[in-house]
Amino acid sequence: MRTLQIHALKFCFEPIKEAVREHDPKSPATCLENSLVVFVTIEANDTDALIPIAVKSIADHAKQIGVKSVVLYPYAHLSSNLAEPSKARFMLEALHSELSKLGYNVYKAPFGWYKKFLLEAAGHPLSELSRTIRAESEKAEPAILFSIESKNAEKVLLEYFERFGITISESGFCFNNYVASAIRSLLSDVSEEPIRRILHSSTMPHELEHEAKPDTSIVFPAYIKVKGKQLAYYEQAILVSEESLQKILSCRAERVEDKKAIKIVGSHWSGVVAFRTSTNKFMLNATSTFLSIIGLEIEKIKAGKTPLLPYSASPIQVYVATAGKVSDDFTRQITKELTKAGSRYYVDESNRSLGSKIRDAGRLWVPLLVIAGAREESTDTIVVRNRETGKQEVIKLSELEKYIRDVATNIGYCL
Repeated sequence: MRTLQIHALKFCFEPIKEAVREHDPKSPATCLENSLVVFVTIEANDTDALIPIAVKSIADHAKQIGVKSVVLYPYAHLSSNLAEPSKARFMLEALHSELSKLGYNVYKAPFGWYKKFLLEAAGHPLSELSRTIRAESEKAEPAILFSIESKNAEKVLLEYFERFGITISESGFCFNNYVASAIRSLLSDVSEEPIRRILHSSTMPHELEHEAKPDTSIVFPAYIKVKGKQLAYYEQAILVSEESLQKILSCRAERVEDKKAIKIVGSHWSGVVAFRTSTNKFMLNATSTFLSIIGLEIEKIKAGKTPLLPYSASPIQVYVATAGKVSDDFTRQITKELTKAGSRYYVDESNRSLGSKIRDAGRLWVPLLVIAGAREESTDTIVVRNRETGKQEVIKLSELEKYIRDVATNIGYCL
């Protein structure tokens, strides 16, 4: 059995002429709104054992897109190996019956008629799915989206990934919630739809089977390959325009592009960052994009340049380093301004030297460093250092939120 499932904002059909001798009674012209339209082809080898599998596939899709209306539309054009009309009619009726039992409003276009129809598809990432239903269907092989081929590259990359909250080891692949928020905000800068959250990734896909998937994204199985070892995880992709994709990638690397995907290639590593869906639309992969950007910045280190993550992609966006004695009240005022700006920050109030704190901020490629000492507190000012430009300036504490919104959020982008 083969299905083409489309979320239709509007779907109208009208039987015109009998197509086969064994056909359903003619039904009146019908128009429906906000429905899942399922074009169904019943094949010669199909049995009724496929009914519950097909029903689950249709019901899962309907649940994901939030509709309660399903249209079953007999469609002989998805296969050349068609079942006899009697079998096709029986299985379509069974699909109708089982879906109705689940509480869906099910409409079935008459079998065996030439029909004209009008279809307005919703156009979001989950609006179109094709399925081949088999009793013992094999699981699709996950795509390899990030690959490390060299032992030397592996050591360097894995060390930096761990700095930024991502662990790839013999025991598996995972990232913490802190870096998940960084990936989400990176994609929010270029996504055309709001991003609810990023799924926690793991080498155990079954752990995520019952997770609620964000309704603005596609989640699919994928591999990270490390010297031949493959670690499975769930990748999340967001729909973006070509212009948005360029915003992240154009200043960092030459894209290697084919008809279906965009790959970033480094020295002994590569990452598939996006899949093409149309001329100027791409599904931007969340985790592999983040890994690829880190990989590209490591390449800069080899060339003697300063590595820099985009502000949105930095797990720590602002590092606050105190110099000498600073009151708790002044520190709270700084964090209040950072919270208002929506920044992820870390406050280092340890007794270590200012130089060691600055080195730690640099080790994490933090885009914005804030220095506060007794002199700054007495004048209600702070020192801010922009990693991208190297520029350091003194500003009023009350100007910090505006500074971040006007300056810091553009750090690391090609504008």
